[in-house]
Amino acid sequence: MEKKVYLKTFIFVITILVIVKIINFPTTLAETSVIIKAITKISVCGNNSKEGGEHCDNNKFGGKTCSDLGFKGGTLSCSNSCEYVVSDCTTDAEVYDQTEFTSTGGEFTLVNGNNQAKITLLKNSYNDNLWLFAFSYTNDFFSNNKPAPSGKSFVGKTYDFVFIDSNGNTVSTLSKPVTVAFTYSEADISGIDENTLAPYRWGADGSSWQLIYGATIDTANNTVTFSTNSFSSFALFGEPEETEPEPSPGGGGGGGFFRFLKPKPTPKPEPKPSKPKPDPDFNDDGKINIVDLSILLFWYGKTGSEIIPYDLNEDNMIDIADVSILFYYWKD
Repeated sequence: MEKKVYLKTFIFVITILVIVKIINFPTTLAETSVIIKAITKISVCGNNSKEGGEHCDNNKFGGKTCSDLGFKGGTLSCSNSCEYVVSDCTTDAEVYDQTEFTSTGGEFTLVNGNNQAKITLLKNSYNDNLWLFAFSYTNDFFSNNKPAPSGKSFVGKTYDFVFIDSNGNTVSTLSKPVTVAFTYSEADISGIDENTLAPYRWGADGSSWQLIYGATIDTANNTVTFSTNSFSSFALFGEPEETEPEPSPGGGGGGGFFRFLKPKPTPKPEPKPSKPKPDPDFNDDGKINIVDLSILLFWYGKTGSEIIPYDLNEDNMIDIADVSILFYYWKD
């Protein structure tokens, strides 16, 4: 019986592709793949066997649980279309939401009070449809398990982002950088030097926060924008504002007072060479090595808006100059 189902599915898929070819319907390889997966999914979903193109099938989840999707706990269930249902999963997040991205890309905004996290995917950011599970927590949610870097404070809300593909597997790295924008309120930066704000991502080794280079701060609109193709926990950090000593009352000599003399400013050390913008650490793993070189060579000789994150000398072309810059910052 099962062989007949697959044979009918194969014949149906071939028929659809022949019709598409006859009418000269414009399809890319990625779009053809989506068509095949969609047809196959309709054909086999519900047979109590988790197969390609399915998150789950009845009570078959491929070993996945709510925690694999970013939740604290609870019980996963499966929809009639063989996709995860998380209504019985639990979370400590103040706000949770989810969305699906197709190969055409798109935008998604998670709103938590006065704070927002906006995620923008380019077309073909990944070779499959993606489901995003997004969580927004309180400012101090990560304080114990993921403490702030020395000398810095959490600013605004904190976040977890989990992507999964059509097979229900977690996707931690996308093919193209994703634009992320965090907003913050004036209350969030009370006592914080706004010019020191920077986005950080919890490292893949699970031991520390990693600075995301190349971010821009829009102080007029209270927004920090950056690009990344790796996903886990995210937060904004800032440094405390510098304060001047207060006047102190004096003693004797008629009850006068004296002030502390403001110390002379310490000369700032010469700035160390900084990484260029865009950052040559394309996969955000804290290293600049053969993986980043491979990514750069993929875009070699290309132009257009899609190469901006990889155009290290910002001349609107990926060429030998960009390769030379990458080698200059090589750090394996």
